[in-house]
Amino acid sequence: MIVARSHPNTLTSRCCTSVWSPPSKNPAAAVRVRAAILETLQMLLLFPHAGRRQTVEGVRKIVTRHYAYIVYYSVDLDLQEIVVNSIQHPAREREYRDV
Repeated sequence: MIVARSHPNTLTSRCCTSVWSPPSKNPAAAVRVRAAILETLQMLLLFPHAGRRQTVEGVRKIVTRHYAYIVYYSVDLDLQEIVVNSIQHPAREREYRDV
């Protein structure tokens, strides 16, 4: 069984149960975005290699449905973990590049 955890620099806590939520002018929209991110993280638990490889060794990227948030993560098969490196809004400059 693979579990998920967040990288210390990621704004997540208990990765698959709680995602950091910034103050929002539209709380209902924030809840929908959060749900889309959590759905993607839960899918990664079943299919850890679903994301695209990046130029940095071991880093992968997957895009959430509907809102296109980008989740950068690493898979550690020895520890049976997915480590979430960052979650980015699609308008932000990308941290990594596709291979």
